[in-house]
Amino acid sequence: MLVDDLVSYGVDEPYRMFTSRAEFRLRLRHDNADRRLTPLGREAGLIPERRWRRFDAKRQAIERGERLLTETRIAGESLADRLRRPETTWESLVALAPDLGAIPPDAVEQLMLDIRYEGYVRRQEIQIERQRRLADKRIPDDLDFGAIGQLRIEARQKFERFRPADIDQASRLPGITPADVAVVLAVLRRRSGDAASSRPGVTDSGDERDVVEDPAGDRGSEHQDHRDPSRDSMP
Repeated sequence: MLVDDLVSYGVDEPYRMFTSRAEFRLRLRHDNADRRLTPLGREAGLIPERRWRRFDAKRQAIERGERLLTETRIAGESLADRLRRPETTWESLVALAPDLGAIPPDAVEQLMLDIRYEGYVRRQEIQIERQRRLADKRIPDDLDFGAIGQLRIEARQKFERFRPADIDQASRLPGITPADVAVVLAVLRRRSGDAASSRPGVTDSGDERDVVEDPAGDRGSEHQDHRDPSRDSMP
């Protein structure tokens, strides 16, 4: 995140990192850092065998707990669904399914967060896929943003200054609107001679819709509400 910010945006003022400004911050939580990074460290030869065994035991405990919560049903409702309610405690679930009592505390914490954040994370996965599609659309180095009359003056200046390499980077520049990105997409289509939209039976790829729906991921969203994530899955 630090490198991406410095390379993409430069530094005009003292640089500070805010977790609330990180793209896809629900995936970059501190509680799941070991699950995200330990396998990478193992591949690089940085994780000793003892630590790997401890990590693998935790991972297996989490998977076992997920199965128990998903497969155990009370009155037609799974324990996972019950756990999404803010008032539900782990102790109350252990009373219904005693096998859950064998799950270690560190795995229990991860299970509760995973299940209660599930709805939010699922939405973020959709955002990630959108940005991957946008990142595939490269912006030619010789594109003259100043000659694109439909762009706002501020947008032209930002694009000329930062020279985004692809549509994903362009959409995440501060001050750039979905309309600005849609204009650049249209120009790229004209340049490439893409006639897909005019061929019978071929539908639009939906890139402009993706930009309009989610122009900048979670960047600059420190003012979003921070409701209990468990409410996301409640009726």
